[in-house]
Amino acid sequence: DTVSLAIVGDLMCHAQQFKLAKTDSGYDFNPTFAPVKKYLADADFTLGNLETVTAGPALNFTGFPMFNTPVQYLDALKNAGFNVLTNSNNHSLDRGFLGIERTIAELDQRGFLHTGTARSSTERNTPLILKKNNTKLGVLAYTYGTNGIPIPAGKGFCVNVIDTMQIKKDIENSKKAGADVVMVFVHWGNEYQRYPSDSQKMVANYIHKNGGLLVFGSHPHVLQPTNVKSPDYKDGFTIYSMGNFVS
Repeated sequence: DTVSLAIVGDLMCHAQQFKLAKTDSGYDFNPTFAPVKKYLADADFTLGNLETVTAGPALNFTGFPMFNTPVQYLDALKNAGFNVLTNSNNHSLDRGFLGIERTIAELDQRGFLHTGTARSSTERNTPLILKKNNTKLGVLAYTYGTNGIPIPAGKGFCVNVIDTMQIKKDIENSKKAGADVVMVFVHWGNEYQRYPSDSQKMVANYIHKNGGLLVFGSHPHVLQPTNVKSPDYKDGFTIYSMGNFVS
């Protein structure tokens, strides 16, 4: 079996973006994606890192440093061909746990597959498996942190943070659920740094050694190198940073 993937970096929405998308009846982000739709729509799975929440107008639409984006952004992503979104990043808690709940509800309503945040421990521990013919791909996602916003007490399940032992366990669970290949999305590194840090290299190598074949990085907002071999795992494929896709 062959499975085709289209994968992009950070999907962001600064204030300038949603102001330009404003219409008489709401918001329309489709023009942003129209020129690239042809590159995204034909893949079996088109994946990106949703680096904002869609918590609704009552919590105010804002850009940097704490994002909340009109839900029409998700409509445009769907229209452009995206069908899988990761959302574990440093902006996952920009509207608290309520923001996570509302964002997941909007993703579910539009039929997106997603991983990285969760509304319950059961949801967090249910592996995301992409299925195409006889091939199954596991998808995991983690972030280095949440910009100093504490994870709510008793809700440690709500955002996946980088924890090597937990990553190892999740890879194992993904394979137990039938995944032939496990890909891991990691929000890490230093912003605007063109080369991966020692920490990024260490975590990528750990993932590969423990059964994660593909590693896709985000957060630096610039491209970083691709590595087709890790020191201890000859078959690992890593893109340390995919940069911004919508900035």
